[in-house]
Amino acid sequence: MKKNKTNIFIYLIFLLLFGIFYSCGNTNSKSIIAEQKIDYFSRIILIEPSNGNFTYITDQDTQGFSPEWCNKKQNIAFISDKNKQNELWIYDTNTKNFKMVNTNNQNVLNFAWAPNSKEIAIEVEKNENESNILLYSLVNDSILPITRYDQNAKLGSWSPDSKWIIYNVENKIYKSNPRGVDEILLIDNGMNPLWSTNSEYIAFSIKDTNKMKLKVYIIDKNKVVDIDNGTGNIKGFDWAFNGNKLLYISDKENNDEIYHYDIKTKKTTRLTNNRVDENNIVWSEKNKKILFTSEVHGKADIYVMDGNGTSQKIILNSPDNFVSLDW
Repeated sequence: MKKNKTNIFIYLIFLLLFGIFYSCGNTNSKSIIAEQKIDYFSRIILIEPSNGNFTYITDQDTQGFSPEWCNKKQNIAFISDKNKQNELWIYDTNTKNFKMVNTNNQNVLNFAWAPNSKEIAIEVEKNENESNILLYSLVNDSILPITRYDQNAKLGSWSPDSKWIIYNVENKIYKSNPRGVDEILLIDNGMNPLWSTNSEYIAFSIKDTNKMKLKVYIIDKNKVVDIDNGTGNIKGFDWAFNGNKLLYISDKENNDEIYHYDIKTKKTTRLTNNRVDENNIVWSEKNKKILFTSEVHGKADIYVMDGNGTSQKIILNSPDNFVSLDW
């Protein structure tokens, strides 16, 4: 009996130490990364959502754009013009070190972290006889071409298992295995493809009568469905953690408001209701919170709300605008 009590005590101590270690090892897991725009200048800042305190990742000597966390929340990738052209940089939040990704002097336009946090797909400005979507390995510090030399592709996103990348070429959406040679046509007309986190759907937009409309491709049924009856002009969208809800911005009520669409119930819910524009929507993990910017006070300040649109709260008010949020 005494031995059992000792074992239980040791087990409880282990759980306590594990909890402390896990908490300390994930101090950045809820931190917000944002691009702060000061007139025509942009820099990257890291924000603590509980109190609005922030630190600068880049300074006013170098512009920084489009920051994005890796899934493991250790590294932040962003685009910078530090060397007089747009290059991809990686910032390690543990060591505070910066690393530039060598893309052979090609101008970086866009990028996407692989869900495994070990690779990044990079879209660069198209040069003749060169691929313009590349694969960067953090493990090997190496670059490989993904798309064919005769294509001018626009990067979409990764599959949740990090095995495929989707992109569009001349309004056709393809998937490609970045370490192999397969390229498979998925959708005849579309752009900005975004794979759902449960692997079942691909959201994308199409241009129709000068408006961007939102659609979803159901992979196992090879079927495309309209979202919200195709009304309004879509300004952005993001999948919820479980992949069954799609968050998006539409101006169907004359200004940019936030909505979400439930794939299973086919129900649309309006989450914000005002006369100003919202933007830069991001779901948190587990669908608990939504991060966004609102111009309710004249500038694009950072707000957070619950997944159903309630408990709206300002995180950071500033005379400057914020864009490209991630957490």
